[in-house]
Formats: sequence, C-alpha cells, structure tokens
Amino acid sequence: MQLDRTSIAIRERGMLESFDLALHVARIHFVPLLVLATIGILPFLLIDRLALGWLVLEDPRDYSPSEYAVIQMRYIASLVLLIFVQAPLATAMMTTWLGHAVFAERPPIAYGLKKTYGSLAKLLWCQGLLRLTLPITLSFCWLSINDDGVELFVLFLLSTYLALVRSLRPFLNEIVLLEGNPLGASADSHVVTVAKRNASLHEAAGGALFFEFIGSGMLATCLTIALFYTFVFLQGIMLNRWRIGPTLLLYGLPASLWASAMLLTVFRFLCYLDLRIRQEGWAVELGMRAEAARLKSDLMAGA
Repeated sequence: MQLDRTSIAIRERGMLESFDLALHVARIHFVPLLVLATIGILPFLLIDRLALGWLVLEDPRDYSPSEYAVIQMRYIASLVLLIFVQAPLATAMMTTWLGHAVFAERPPIAYGLKKTYGSLAKLLWCQGLLRLTLPITLSFCWLSINDDGVELFVLFLLSTYLALVRSLRPFLNEIVLLEGNPLGASADSHVVTVAKRNASLHEAAGGALFFEFIGSGMLATCLTIALFYTFVFLQGIMLNRWRIGPTLLLYGLPASLWASAMLLTVFRFLCYLDLRIRQEGWAVELGMRAEAARLKSDLMAGA
C-alpha cells in the first residue's frame, strides 16, 4: 500500500466540489458501496416497516380526506426522522470500505465487513448508545403501538438534539472505524481516546462544520424529492396511476431516503479527509510516511 498514491487526490476542496466528487466516487464504486449499505440498512428497513407500515395500510374509506392526509404526513415525518437517526450506524460499513479504498484500487467487499466487525463494540457504544440510535429506534417501536402520535413528538425532540450534535461532531464514525482510538482511558497519558480525538478534530472547525451540515441537508432534501418523484413519474407512465399511494410510500419513499443517506455518507467521508488536510497537513504527513517506508525497505534490501 503506497500512502502517497491515493485513488482520491489529497487536497483541499470546497463543499460543492466535495459533493461533486461524492457523486463520482459513488458511481465508480457503486456495487461494493450498495452491497455494504444494503447489509447495514436491511435490519432498520424491516424495523421501520413494522413500526410504521400500519399507518400506510389504513383503509382511506374509514377516514375523511383531511384525516387520511394527516395519517400520511405522520408516516412521512416519522420515517424521515427515523432514517436520519439510523443512517450513520446503518452505513458504517461504507465508511470502513471507503477508508481503505483511498489507498487501494478496489478492496474486496469482505474487507468492509471484517473491519467493521472488528470495531463493532466501539461502534455500538459510540453510535448506537451514546448517539441514541438504538434507544430511539426501540423506544419508537414501543411508543408507535399507541395511536396518539406522541412518538412523533418525542422523535422530533430527540432528532433535533441529534442534529445539533452531528452538526458540530459529524465524524464520529470515521474516528471509531478508521483511526482505531481506544474507548477508555489508558495508563499512558499520550494515548488518545475516542472522546479526546472527537473533541480535538472538531473543536477548531465548529462554525464551518455547522454550515456544511446545513448545506448537505439542503442537498439531501433536493435529492430525496427528485428521487421520490422519479418513482411517482415511473408509476404514472407504467401503470397510469399518478396518485401517491401506499406502494410509493412503503417502497419508493424509503428507497429515496436511504439512497440520499448513502450519498451523504460518501460526502461526509470526503469532508473528513478535507478537514484533516486543512487542520493537520495530512497530505504532507502521508508523503513523509510513504518516503520513510520506502527508505526502510531500501535499507532492508541493502542489508
């Protein structure tokens, strides 16, 4: 592995340039990214279907048009917020694979599975519990049994809190999966834990990261709407049904939201690279480490 020969040029980029590059990376590595994302997304997809599917399958004849519209909006809002909560944990294997793909031309899909499994305990603790992914998902399933809509209000409050945390500390997955920092404190004061690394990486760039979060959210919203109405158009062309019914809400909407989440995972990874380049001179560090590795190899060969 040549540290100074990367598949993605290590240089500073703006937000729009990073998003454009994310589209190219997603296109080039479409199959492995799709496979890894699908493995992570499927459990959440099934949970969301069980928790929310009954809303869409309600008989419209039992309600007035305005009441049924409220039910549909409740389903849409709940699904959007749930996927926002679940996306970082569901797409973790994509991040692992991308971290290796920068230095290897095309790593095997199994690499993403194996390396993510090796960090699974840290990932579940940091992203699953501390970032509330699993508690929110499980509590929503329990609260949604009641037909009073209180689960949507609770989900909205928790998602707002998560949005604030993620806007200022977006690269937790990259730290846990790619940098290999330990969770707990060590007797060696020089050991950098996940918490220390999370603080040191983000604290100097809080304002820029916040606006990056807002910008990426706007781009994701536009992409989701475009994808969903593509499904609406295809349904209209092929079946001559132009109404947004249960089929589109059960399959088209989750597909659109998860596709946007997958692209944002690639975008977030590229923003992580950009932040390290800007703050830590990562391009210079990689060049020096690569040269040191070559010198060591030459010395061993000469000996």
